[in-house]
Amino acid sequence: MPRAERRARARRVLAAGAAALALACFGVAAVGPGAVAADATVPGEEPTATATPSPEATPSADPTAEPTPEATPDPTPSGEPTATPSEDPDDSGDPDEGVLEVSEAVFRWGVSNQSNARSHNPVSINFLAAGVANPGGGGRQLRQDQWRAVQGNAEIQKRRPDGRYARATWAGLGTTPDGRRIGMERDFSDHHVVIRGGTGTVDPASGDAEVAWTGTFTVVYYGGNTVFTVSNPRLVVKDGVGRVTATMGGFYADRNDTTLWKKAPQRQATIADLPDVDLGALGATVQPAYDRVETSGGSEPQRREGADWGSFPQSLVSYLVPLNTDQFWYSTGLSTDGTKRPLPITFSWTAREVAPPAPEPTTAPPATPSNPVVTPPPATSVPVPGGSVPVAGAPVSGSLSAGGLPGTGVPAGPVGTVPGAAGTGSLPASTQLVATAPVTAPAAVAGSTWWWVGGSLLLLSALLLLLPGGVLLPVSRRP
Repeated sequence: MPRAERRARARRVLAAGAAALALACFGVAAVGPGAVAADATVPGEEPTATATPSPEATPSADPTAEPTPEATPDPTPSGEPTATPSEDPDDSGDPDEGVLEVSEAVFRWGVSNQSNARSHNPVSINFLAAGVANPGGGGRQLRQDQWRAVQGNAEIQKRRPDGRYARATWAGLGTTPDGRRIGMERDFSDHHVVIRGGTGTVDPASGDAEVAWTGTFTVVYYGGNTVFTVSNPRLVVKDGVGRVTATMGGFYADRNDTTLWKKAPQRQATIADLPDVDLGALGATVQPAYDRVETSGGSEPQRREGADWGSFPQSLVSYLVPLNTDQFWYSTGLSTDGTKRPLPITFSWTAREVAPPAPEPTTAPPATPSNPVVTPPPATSVPVPGGSVPVAGAPVSGSLSAGGLPGTGVPAGPVGTVPGAAGTGSLPASTQLVATAPVTAPAAVAGSTWWWVGGSLLLLSALLLLLPGGVLLPVSRRP
């Protein structure tokens, strides 16, 4: 074979080999780690459902404090409405004359917008719980496994986008009915407590009624830093004027001394005065008194000017003073005073409920917390997977709870402890938890390297075909 032909053949063989190797590199880049990285979840992407305050709970140091029962699964799916209220209270025809004997009456109440809103501590919220909800100590946040949507005759429900109410979920405590993050002065979660099985008598003609319910719910503020319970509400109406009384309970707490957590003695109190009750044949919706109602003896002076001043009944405010939650039930001059006003209470005389009124829209601007904040202790680091979290108080070990903090943007993590969970630290009102920054996955970088190698080999194969025969490969002469 002539020498020139042998050189040309060698160039073609080397160029073909370089091109094949380049194509192999491109194949690795296309189906290798880079492709997996392209389909991976974006780090830091916030889930659509977030969860609430959750330090690890330990038994209360007070031997008289009620233990928190284990959470039980909901018997019905949370996505379906548990009650279908009647749209028209008069759709069943004319009622029978005389006194009604009731045995399945329903009590429904949203309490107040502030009880369904973000608290003045931006990393915690206010919400309702069925039964007795006890975080287990001062300065702690209620965990997901300590919260229940149903306990006995009491159930917590949340309004859906279509206007109907369905059983509440932990994730929904921090969101509006359409899934947005709740605020302080607007964008409330719109939860109701519903207690069934009320018994008594109702006389729509005379305006008299007496109905009692058996059930308990908890009003949780600051995610669990302060809680109180309401048990066995009782409606009494005489000549169209009535009130709702209940047995109050809870725990003494103090944001300046988070070691304080002592069971409060139970006491009867009026939770709603009803100056104008129009008893219907199937039920009634009544607005409790608040506007221009005076109170005294609270931990903060009552503000008695402006459009939003008023108070819940005096006996309720007085009971809540040592629980450090009284100031949320009367006007104190804060920008959130308008959210303290009680929401209407709906009474239904049968299990077929009267439709509750739609919530009033609000045009309030976003709120800026204006309450005084306690200065936290120096920050230390708490080990968590992937980094550390600066928190106030003494060092504690562990990580964020499985449920995260609903409605706060704090992500969920492995079950563990946070400040205050084991008596070694606390969560002051001004503390904010900070998540570590996401780490970029190296897979995409590896894929781009293969593309560069493949491109270089393709260029080399082209050069091999273009170079003159004598430059590329010397051929040995025969002897």
